[in-house]
Amino acid sequence: RGLNDGLTGEIASHRQRVFQCQEMGVDGRIVESLQCFDEVLNDDPDNVEALTYRGWYVIRTTSSAQATGQDQEAEELLEVGRTYLDRAVEVDPSFPDARAFRAAVFDRLGQAEAACAEVADLLALDPPPFFVEQTRAIVDRNDC
Repeated sequence: RGLNDGLTGEIASHRQRVFQCQEMGVDGRIVESLQCFDEVLNDDPDNVEALTYRGWYVIRTTSSAQATGQDQEAEELLEVGRTYLDRAVEVDPSFPDARAFRAAVFDRLGQAEAACAEVADLLALDPPPFFVEQTRAIVDRNDC
């Protein structure tokens, strides 16, 4: 590269890339978001944020499948998403996002004991108040 030549290539960190992937998901571009997370995970298979949010965005697609009467597909998507969340907890048991999302999955599956255990593990981490608020309904529904 010469003195006045511009920079080329991508210098975004994995964390920045994960944030971009999340933004795509928030914007409703789920397929692009999942592909983006896959790219991060190809470079960094133990990236807890990419594992967590890839799993969560897969789980978010279950509502569409259920709405169109594709209950079997919704169930399969829920299991795929949970696999990513399980892997995220393996990688970093102290990452509150994965714990909160797993509690939601167990709640959806009607597994009250597992949902309550996940919430207890989450609360033991002293998470930000947001996570406590987000799991309060799970606690109430499952008599945790």
